[in-house]
Amino acid sequence: MADARLPLRGCFCGFLADRQLKHRFGLKGRVNFVSCDTRAKSAGQRGISLVRCSPNQGFSARIRFVSQPNNRRIGLLGGTFDPPHLGHLAAALAAQEQLALDQVLLVVANDPWQKTEAGQEVTAANHRLAMVEKAVADLNGISADPSEINRGGPTYTAATLTEMGNRFPEAELFLLIGGDVAPVLNTWVEAERVRQRATIVVMDRPGYHQAMPPEGWDFQRLVAVTPDIAGTEVRLRGQVGHDLTAMVPLAVADYIKKYGLYSGESCS
Repeated sequence: MADARLPLRGCFCGFLADRQLKHRFGLKGRVNFVSCDTRAKSAGQRGISLVRCSPNQGFSARIRFVSQPNNRRIGLLGGTFDPPHLGHLAAALAAQEQLALDQVLLVVANDPWQKTEAGQEVTAANHRLAMVEKAVADLNGISADPSEINRGGPTYTAATLTEMGNRFPEAELFLLIGGDVAPVLNTWVEAERVRQRATIVVMDRPGYHQAMPPEGWDFQRLVAVTPDIAGTEVRLRGQVGHDLTAMVPLAVADYIKKYGLYSGESCS
């Protein structure tokens, strides 16, 4: 008997009932399940094949992971990342695991207009992108994305979602936002387009538990334990020369020191 394949459609193999497999392939006898690698499933490689063990042993379900790029699930975690810290990484990893995301993109803002219009100084985009690249260098399935920097000008999430939709036309997009951002989604430019183009995922963060978007926004909630770290605190500690390795990845701390970021002696 040649292998017959049945897409898992996001379900764990053990949840497929014996009778469903028999009905689908017209099988008789016993169907056994074998375990599968959850890391492979979370990477978007899903599939199951049935093979005959012997005439007296019925059939055995053997997991075979096959690439299905058209069903990709992509998480977008946007931010200023000034600098990227361990809280950002914990949130990205939690989203990757709980939402079974094939890829998480840390989208670095070019000009976070709500901050700059309020008078907040922001580190140059090239430095912030370089720090994110170093922060995620050893994380599988998580990467820095320069789309907003390449586009230039003020950063609008609606424009980013349109660009990502064109770039990944068959993927399901998940917009990952913190509990501090959720209540003010209606203040975003073209908020309705944001709501239509991605699944909104609200991630609790210290000080912002059970925060909700404005009325009318559909959303999912992601519960994760993340370090109580804020970019403002990291920058203040950097200004007085404190060690930052308990708050940011070592490679990021080294980069900050090398270029004198947050010390008032920044090098371009």
